[in-house]
Amino acid sequence: MAEYRLDGQYLKDRSGSTLGRVDGDYIKDPHGSTVGRIEGDYIKGSRGETVARIEGQNIKDSSGRTIGTIDSVRKAIDGPGGKTLAALWVLLIR
Repeated sequence: MAEYRLDGQYLKDRSGSTLGRVDGDYIKDPHGSTVGRIEGDYIKGSRGETVARIEGQNIKDSSGRTIGTIDSVRKAIDGPGGKTLAALWVLLIR
C-alpha cells in the first residue's frame, strides 16, 4: 500500500491529513498557497523557476540529474495521472 493517496484533487497521507491539492495546472499547499505548477513537461516552483522536468519515465531536477521515475512515484502515491503525481511528489513529498 502506498504512503500517500490522490483523492480526487486532494493529496492525503496514510492518516487522512491533507498535504496539498491540485487546481488545474497549479499545486497548492493545504492552506491554499501556490507551491508550483505544471507547464508541459516542466514542473515550476512558486516563483516560476524550473524545479524538475519529466523526460520519458524519468524525473530530472533542474541540473539534469535523475531524481526518480514515474513508476517509483506511483508506488508512493495511489491515484490517477503521471505528470500530476510527479509534480505532487517533487513539490510536496520529496
